[in-house]
Amino acid sequence: MKLIVLLTILSISTGVFTKAAYTQISCDEKKISRSEEVRRTAENSLLNASSVNVTLPSGTDLTAFYNAGKLVKISTTDNLSHSEQIFFEDGHTYVFERSGYLEGKEYFKAWYFFEDKIFCKQDMLSGKYIEPADEENNEILKTLDEYLLSVQ
Repeated sequence: MKLIVLLTILSISTGVFTKAAYTQISCDEKKISRSEEVRRTAENSLLNASSVNVTLPSGTDLTAFYNAGKLVKISTTDNLSHSEQIFFEDGHTYVFERSGYLEGKEYFKAWYFFEDKIFCKQDMLSGKYIEPADEENNEILKTLDEYLLSVQ
């Protein structure tokens, strides 16, 4: 009986450690730190930035911020209490944040990019890192393309 309990505990803990290791590998802390640095730099540069406002066919208001002629941030809002913040450096996307309320519950999520590919997602309310699903990644990339086309 003790052997069965021990094997069960070992099996469960191995699964937890494997998942933690997997998450740690896919959500590289150095890459996330770099993305957060880009976000902070972009936010700090907004004082000197120029902006372009666009209303998309969906009714979403989009503001693109440029510093020294380079895109540093896109901010969107809609009439349903949803917003997005996207941060750039040297023509590359680093962070895509989405927040708002859905079915009465608050959400705030961030997708991190490396070499223009999503490598990690974070639930900013809980702090948990999540392996992003391919379908979700495709939706984020499609949205990003739509926004970039609207400000060019």
